[in-house]
Amino acid sequence: MSGPAAVIFDLDGTLIDSSEGIVNSVVETIDIMGLETLSREFIESCIGPPIGDSIGSKMGYSEETIRRFYDVFRPIYKDKHLMECEVFDGIPAMLEELQGRFRLGIATNKRIDYTLTLLDNLGLKQYFGSICGGDQYNRLKKPDILNNCMKELGVDPSGTVMVGDTSSDLNAAVQCDTDFIGVGFGFGFRRPSDIPEKYHFAATVDDLRRIILDG
Repeated sequence: MSGPAAVIFDLDGTLIDSSEGIVNSVVETIDIMGLETLSREFIESCIGPPIGDSIGSKMGYSEETIRRFYDVFRPIYKDKHLMECEVFDGIPAMLEELQGRFRLGIATNKRIDYTLTLLDNLGLKQYFGSICGGDQYNRLKKPDILNNCMKELGVDPSGTVMVGDTSSDLNAAVQCDTDFIGVGFGFGFRRPSDIPEKYHFAATVDDLRRIILDG
């Protein structure tokens, strides 16, 4: 990886562990809707893409059921479980070190209003020159969000590395022609073989820091 000008991070599973709040919200949602009970492990495996789309695809929900899912899920998550999350150990120190050397951004499928609330409360907002998230209706896809973030940072794909934990992040990097680092401490990737050999794999936050700084 040649030294990037910008490092753009996914949020859930990359900077923070938000699984508790998301899973709790999904459990309540499917109970209210009378849908088939899902294990917490299954729900966690769906985190990355928009959660209703991800679960709906795997469970064969109709488009109407997915729309209803979001109508029920969103107020539960926002009002009850949004702050049930933790910053991964080592992330603040890493961001502090990177901030003066690279342009830092966030590109997440999470709704932008939820994202800004989380970052404010977790004390992470200060590190990023651009924070781009999803819209209320999931019209923006991950490549759109990544492109928006690069535009706000004033960088092009050749000078950008995307950091993420799922195939949604990897696919966005491929479509936007950026470099990519997959992390193994989130919801998706677990081993180097989970991503193409041309990219990079970080098993820990310390590995991630080293890969970025070494260029």
